[in-house]
Amino acid sequence: MNFTENSQLPILILARSTSEGVSEKLGGKIYYFTIYENSSIVANFIPALDQNDRPCMFDTISRKTFYNQGTGEFLYKIK
Repeated sequence: MNFTENSQLPILILARSTSEGVSEKLGGKIYYFTIYENSSIVANFIPALDQNDRPCMFDTISRKTFYNQGTGEFLYKIK
């Protein structure tokens, strides 16, 4: 699968997609999430807070914020 910024395919992190929908949801901490295309990094997500203190994933490559499109919101805990 090729990753493009305009892709209409969802990226599932800590879950699995089946013909019945999303299943096997897991909880956990994400420190970073990197997507490679061949040997090149095309997205590098890190947890962040946006300008309104809303939790999101910030892509250091595209410099864009991404929000949870599934159930609930991202949680963000400051150490």
